[in-house]
Amino acid sequence: MCSITYIFNNEKEVVDYVTKMAHLVCLAVVLNNLHATLSGIARGYGLQKLGAFANLGAYYFVGIPTGAALGFQLDMRGKCLWIRVLAGMNCKGEDPLGKVSRRYWIDSRSTLI
Repeated sequence: MCSITYIFNNEKEVVDYVTKMAHLVCLAVVLNNLHATLSGIARGYGLQKLGAFANLGAYYFVGIPTGAALGFQLDMRGKCLWIRVLAGMNCKGEDPLGKVSRRYWIDSRSTLI
């Protein structure tokens, strides 16, 4: 088996686990980049409080309960940590997306009239 994870570790169990987790890590990177872009746009519009409340709600009200439920009740171990991060990022990314897209159209319409 030729895998890049063998560069760092030779144990088959570790390599198989990393291979299973790689898709979650890739999805987390994509969502993190999306959130960074939307946060920059929201700050440019002057919506700094939106970012603060999105972070608070996403990690404390969505991410931590999701991680606790998956980690302790379903015993998902390391996978629950990445699913928790993804749930928080998904929640965090949806709010600025809605606000930014709605604000953009409202501002554009008012300047055209």
